[in-house]
Amino acid sequence: MADNQEWYRGIPISDSPHIDLGPTTSIPRLADYSRRMRAMGFDVLNYFDAAEFGTQIVVPTPPPKRQPTDPDLWKDSNDYLYAKLVDAIIYRPKNERLEAKLHGKYDPYYRPYRNDIVLDWGEPCWQNFLLDQARRLIEKIPDSAGICFDRLDFLRLYNFKKDDGVTWYDGPARSMISAWNDLLEKLDPIEHGAGQAIFVNNLVSRIDTLRHVDGLFDEMGHWGGSLNGTALLAVSKPAIGWVLSKDILLDLARQRGKDSNQGLAWAFGEDSPPGAGDAALQKFLYMGVFPMAPFPQNDHSLLPNPHADSLFMDYGPLFEAIRGRKWVLLPHAISVKEDLAKANLFQVPGGYAIPIVMGGAATNATVTISGIPEIQSGKEIHCEILYPGDTDWKAWEFTKGHDSMTVEVPLHRGCALVRLRVE
Repeated sequence: MADNQEWYRGIPISDSPHIDLGPTTSIPRLADYSRRMRAMGFDVLNYFDAAEFGTQIVVPTPPPKRQPTDPDLWKDSNDYLYAKLVDAIIYRPKNERLEAKLHGKYDPYYRPYRNDIVLDWGEPCWQNFLLDQARRLIEKIPDSAGICFDRLDFLRLYNFKKDDGVTWYDGPARSMISAWNDLLEKLDPIEHGAGQAIFVNNLVSRIDTLRHVDGLFDEMGHWGGSLNGTALLAVSKPAIGWVLSKDILLDLARQRGKDSNQGLAWAFGEDSPPGAGDAALQKFLYMGVFPMAPFPQNDHSLLPNPHADSLFMDYGPLFEAIRGRKWVLLPHAISVKEDLAKANLFQVPGGYAIPIVMGGAATNATVTISGIPEIQSGKEIHCEILYPGDTDWKAWEFTKGHDSMTVEVPLHRGCALVRLRVE
């Protein structure tokens, strides 16, 4: 279609917060957004979803409104699906336990959101559609920095009507893991050949799915298991953790059938428990995962408010100091005397960064760094300390041994960031 043609949004009103986005959008609008953001110093990753298709998909196949050769076939999800993509539909197994909301009726499709359906990203008809879409995005939105895939929880699914030559699930099948790896093998030269980045909302933490992925954007960053898995998959890649809104956290708690205050993880409001915001941001700092910042129109995520804004401004310089971090994986590289706090050791441009966190009421922590090559080779090292709420680094003394160094670190709010600059 022509670049200036408008098309109807699937969702003209955002859910959280409630904002009227307008009924239509277009390629020039998308391109202008990336251009304006880049001019302000921000990189835009465009949303990409390799599994979910359409809206209000019906079954059985409805009478077509248009012929398959009609250039406007794309304007109706059902017409396009059943004319072009039917081979990619993933069917539920017929012996699967039915959800209560289905009232005993078998629905053959997986329906994640607003009656869209899940397609197999390994099936050529849908895979080629996605690859063509990636090429168009690079051509039509030149100021985009790349793409971010949503919802890799679909890696758990199987296509029982196909055979990848590897998977057996009550018979030959295609795993969405092998299908994903096939898609990424083909997407890699398209995106990276154009200098674009590939991020994923991983949800399923598997290292074998990340060979061609540049970074992670974890929707479940409030949950410790997911945060830890994401951090350990990203020892040398950037990782961002979503910070969900209070309403979404409450809804998740209700879905789990628990008291809505249990496991809420709401840390960024005036009504949050004392110290909850410090604890939450210190966990991100410790794991080397960057928290999603408050931002206007942050759909189902953290919105600006005075309490959240103040916390993020306090910790912003500490996160800035670990940009480009890589985990140091040497044995016994760092320890804290008497385990009074947690500490991690990251290599950063120009040296090392050491977040010391979760010290509670402790006023000091003794930290020992061992085995890093700059200590062993006798290079000159400068030690500095930064605290939440500060912007100026303070020069700090340390004791140096043969292959280790020890720093006595005062803690503020149970936290400090030590920086080692190597000459």
